[in-house]
Amino acid sequence: MVCCAKDASEFKHRPDAVLWTTSTQQVSAILKLANKEKFPVTAFGAGTSLSGLSVPEQGGVVLELRPMNNIIRTSIEDRLAVVKPGVVYASNEKGSGSV
Repeated sequence: MVCCAKDASEFKHRPDAVLWTTSTQQVSAILKLANKEKFPVTAFGAGTSLSGLSVPEQGGVVLELRPMNNIIRTSIEDRLAVVKPGVVYASNEKGSGSV
């Protein structure tokens, strides 16, 4: 849980749980349960936010989105990339889902 308690900002707060999501269906099921049971959910991507938006404000569940790092399609002529939420713009790792 420490991995999702801080981003690149000065803010930090531990979540109650971290869920590593690998599919849209998992995200949907978690959000439906959160809505029903009234617990907060924070999305966490690469953790590079400088504003603290990926840090939970008061516990709850963090959705770890890094495993969802597929590039669905790109179109140079349309200047469009359709990607899943774990894709980062640049990376040092080969084949890591970088755009």
